[in-house]
Amino acid sequence: PKAAGEAAAGKFLVNIVNDHLGRYPGSVEDDEELLKGLLAKKAPEAQYIRIRRDERRCMMRLLQEVQSLVAAAAVTDNATATSQREVMTAAPGKSTSHDTIGSSSSVGLAAAAA
Repeated sequence: PKAAGEAAAGKFLVNIVNDHLGRYPGSVEDDEELLKGLLAKKAPEAQYIRIRRDERRCMMRLLQEVQSLVAAAAVTDNATATSQREVMTAAPGKSTSHDTIGSSSSVGLAAAAA
């Protein structure tokens, strides 16, 4: 539920950033070359190419960070789901590897589920 919503939000943000990046012509390297030429000529449009290049770099970094967060959330969600399945499928009176000494909460859950 909560993890699914976070995953959906992450995927949505990745799509938005990718769409935005797709609007730029060429690549960052193309902007670098264009900027060098414009700066050499002292062209007034050089400032706009610099802004475009910098914005594109920021968007690429944002995309990397969001993708990392989405991947980390998926791993955490999978680990949590696996842990919950282990607890729910443990035989009554048997502890799972996640139990701590003196804790009977997972055993109680397993007994209740049985």
